[in-house]
Amino acid sequence: MINLIFKLYFILALLLVAMPGKLKAQNSDKDKEFNRILNLGEVQIEKDETLPIEIIDDMIVIKIKVNGVEESFLWDNGFSTSALDLSIQDKVKLTSVPSLKDFDARDGNAVFVKMNIKLADKVELGNVTITNTPFTDVDFSKMIGKVKIKGILGSSIIRKLNWRFDFDHKKVTVSRNTFAVQGTVLPFEIDPYNNYKILFGVNFRMGVAQIDFGYNGDTIEMPMQALPIFGKTKKSVTIGSLTSSVSGISKVDTTYTIKEFDYRIGDSITKLKDPVKILLTNKGRPVIGNRFFRHYNICLNNSAGSMILTPRTTSINNYPEKTYGFSIAIQNNKFVVVAITDNPNVIRYPELRLNDEFVSINGKSVDDFIYVSDFRLLLIESLLANKSIKVVRKDGKEFLLSPEEDIYR
Repeated sequence: MINLIFKLYFILALLLVAMPGKLKAQNSDKDKEFNRILNLGEVQIEKDETLPIEIIDDMIVIKIKVNGVEESFLWDNGFSTSALDLSIQDKVKLTSVPSLKDFDARDGNAVFVKMNIKLADKVELGNVTITNTPFTDVDFSKMIGKVKIKGILGSSIIRKLNWRFDFDHKKVTVSRNTFAVQGTVLPFEIDPYNNYKILFGVNFRMGVAQIDFGYNGDTIEMPMQALPIFGKTKKSVTIGSLTSSVSGISKVDTTYTIKEFDYRIGDSITKLKDPVKILLTNKGRPVIGNRFFRHYNICLNNSAGSMILTPRTTSINNYPEKTYGFSIAIQNNKFVVVAITDNPNVIRYPELRLNDEFVSINGKSVDDFIYVSDFRLLLIESLLANKSIKVVRKDGKEFLLSPEEDIYR
C-alpha cells in the first residue's frame, strides 16, 4: 500500500502465525504434512554466489529463476514459504500438493485466508540451486496494484543459506558457510513455521518481535496492548487502512505513532543509534522491518542464529519527516484517501474525508504511473523538496497540500 504520510506498510509477513494451534485443532496429520512440505528443498551450492539487488519501495528485490523462468522477487524472511504471482503461473508450472489445498493461514493483516501449497522443481539464485521447494499463490494486483516483482523469495529458502547484504554496492553474497565479520551481533531464533524471532524491549519491558524484511514501513509495529508502557507520551493518531497483505487492504483502524521511547534489541543492552518510531496497531504482534536494519550492511547467518550489522559507507535512502496528512493509495485504478493523520492539512481541509477519490495529483492521472512505486516516488520527492502538491477531487474541487509535521498530542 502507498500512503502520503509514508508509514508505508506492504506487509507480506506472518503468513502462518498461529497456524500450529489452528491446524492441530482441526487435523494433526495435516499439520505434520504441512511442516514436512514447508521445510522441503535441497540446496546445491559449490561456492559462494554474489548477486545484484535493488531497493524498490524500501523492499529488497532480487532476480531468481523458478523452473527456468527469471523474474524479480521480493526477498522476504517474514513469509513462511516462497510465493508466485498468479500472473506468471502458467509460464512457471508449479506442481500442486493435493493434501495441502485450501489450508488456513493468517496473513499480515491478522486475517485467516485459504492458501494452496505447490512445489517448484528448481529455484536458481545464480549458481545456487534449490530443488523441490514449496511455493504458494499471491495476487499482487489485489494486494497493492501493479508492481515489478512477480513473487516472494520466502523463509523456507532463505533459512537454508547465509546472506551477506552490501547495500553500499547493491549486492548480496549467498553462502553455505557462516560469515565471520566484526560488528553488532543480534541473536535470533527461527520457529517451526519459519518466523524469525528476536528479543526486543521498550521502556525496559522485554519481549519478542518478528524480523520481517517484507515489512517496509519506517516504524516498528507493536500491539495496542503495549499502550500503557508509554504512559503520557505524546502520540500522533491515524484513522484508516494502512496495510496490505494476502487478504487485500486492511480494515479501517485507529493507530498511534510514538517517537519518544527507549528500546533494546537482541538482548537487554544493545540499542542502535538510528532514530525510529513505534506504530501501535490492533494486529497483536510486534514486527521490525528491513528499513530498521538497512542503516547497516547485514550478515544474516542462519546457520549460527545471528545477524551481524556493520557500518555502511553510504546512507540509507532519505525518508521524509513531514507528511501531507492524507494518505493516498492507488486502489482499483483510482487515487483514494485511505488514511488520515493528525496534521495541519487535515485541520485546514475538514471537508476531505476517508475514501474520497481524486482524479489527478499534480496534474497526473493514475494512468501516468506504470507501477505504484512510481507514484510513491513522486510523493517522496515532493516531501523531501518541501513542495506542495495539488490534488483534484472527483467533484472537481482542488486542494493544495503542503508538507507539515504531524501533530502529537
